[in-house]
Amino acid sequence: MSIEILGTRLIAPFVGGGSFVWTSSIAVTMTGITLGLGLGSKLLTSAWANVGSEVFLSLSAFLILLCQFIALKIPFGFSIPAPILSLILSTLLFLPITITLGAVTPFLAKNLENKDHVSNIVTKLSAASTLGSILATLLLGFVLLGFFSHRTLLVSTATLLAVMSVWGLKRKGRNVLASLATVTVGILLFTVPYSHSALNYKDFDTIEDRYLIYDYLNQNHIPHRVIKTGVNGFQNEIDLHNPTSVVTDYLKLFQLDKTFNPNIKTALVIGGGVLTYPQDLNKRFGAEVHVAEIDGQLEHVAQQYFSYTPNPHMLIHSQDGRYVLTNTDKLYDAIYIDAFIGHQIPSHLVTKEMFLLARDKLNDDGLLAINIIDHLRVDHAQFVHAISSTLKQVFPKLRILSERPVNKYGNWVIFAFKDETIGSHNVELTTEFREITHLPVGTLLTDHFAPTEHLTWNVGF
Repeated sequence: MSIEILGTRLIAPFVGGGSFVWTSSIAVTMTGITLGLGLGSKLLTSAWANVGSEVFLSLSAFLILLCQFIALKIPFGFSIPAPILSLILSTLLFLPITITLGAVTPFLAKNLENKDHVSNIVTKLSAASTLGSILATLLLGFVLLGFFSHRTLLVSTATLLAVMSVWGLKRKGRNVLASLATVTVGILLFTVPYSHSALNYKDFDTIEDRYLIYDYLNQNHIPHRVIKTGVNGFQNEIDLHNPTSVVTDYLKLFQLDKTFNPNIKTALVIGGGVLTYPQDLNKRFGAEVHVAEIDGQLEHVAQQYFSYTPNPHMLIHSQDGRYVLTNTDKLYDAIYIDAFIGHQIPSHLVTKEMFLLARDKLNDDGLLAINIIDHLRVDHAQFVHAISSTLKQVFPKLRILSERPVNKYGNWVIFAFKDETIGSHNVELTTEFREITHLPVGTLLTDHFAPTEHLTWNVGF
């Protein structure tokens, strides 16, 4: 389970962190363990029978460290659909590891066969394996990923496996093998931190996700800073010369909120990220801004890297946005949904039930704005079709805007209005944006059926 959880962080920059990644990781892990059990069983009668468990533990440690080197060499920009790429990367990086770990079990069973009945052996090994998986999952997910990077935890796992292997080999008098395992794993342990320190970006983990931060010069040679969760997991960007300004296209579309309602005094932003737009709301309107950002560690990141200054008029909830909406009695003038896992909005934030809840938490002249990443060709934008069709079940008036289709995919922003007259104001768009007045009917998204990842599986590829 440790490899499964940490492995998803390793491939997150390439494919995000949605269900396709977890499905691939689980399938590859189970396949590897099954193949490993078969391999270990066949080797029980070989010359390696007495030291098989230790040898495979050493191999596992070696492969865990090796997979990090491989991950660093994988280029961005694959023209492969996310489900297939997730499966390819999971297989390449984790199948060998899980095979060697699975191969350990038959040797452990053989060591116990003279001490216990076969049924008791199977029961004890299954119970120990299950209990270890449960404890590792809880420890990693709730504690360790909040304090250590996934790379540190992978190195620690490899070190533990190597120590167990060397101890077992020495106990059995196989000093040459023990020395070989120590030297091989030791070389990799020494070089992994140095290979990682040479990267030209900040790479760090929180309990919720893995983030990459880097600086670059834009076309006007102005330094910008970007935070991403992967190649398609763009989060935000700032101008380092003017860090409080809005530079990303979808936030410029969000700023049309003032055209529809120039008197926004209370707002909720679901998915605050590094708090660029909540600060902008407070700056333009003097509004009281509530932020629902499930990753509580991003506030510290915003202060350290994105010039965020704590503000008494900004209240940050480190909770899920729908949970915050459900449990507040406050009414808002505007609600913004800007929450993503990779390039996908969590499904529970775009259902009819969610939009009904949001409508009930808006003042009479309130608006809902939602940022969406999808194909920019209108006939291909299936996710936008679904969200707009679902919103029309709840709100009397929509305004649908997007970037012009210079690229294959990009940002759409849909405004939904509780009062139809509020949404009828004329808007002046710059040349890089457009308004869409008609969309095909899409899938109705509900809490019972919201196939968001299947509607966006080929976005960005």
